[in-house]
Amino acid sequence: MALFVLVLDSCKKDAAKHGCQVELEKFVSKIQTEQRLNSFSSDFPYPYLVKKQFFGRQKRLVAVQRQIKEHTVVCFVRIMIRGDDEYQGVLSIGV
Repeated sequence: MALFVLVLDSCKKDAAKHGCQVELEKFVSKIQTEQRLNSFSSDFPYPYLVKKQFFGRQKRLVAVQRQIKEHTVVCFVRIMIRGDDEYQGVLSIGV
């Protein structure tokens, strides 16, 4: 079983907007190297993953995980600011 990370264009745009492209690349590398998702909060139901305090106290990395046969694919969807209406909306209705 392998763990793969896919960074969507929406997440790349958010990283550029918030100035954290390098941190995003490092985090992708860390996840793929370690093959673990323990950096994400366990407060959210499957299939959602949220990395709290991503490159700053208020930023959140929102991801979705999917099982494809024996492999896990994690899609990094957005980087959002905690408390923003958009962040609350994504978590309440789904990504």
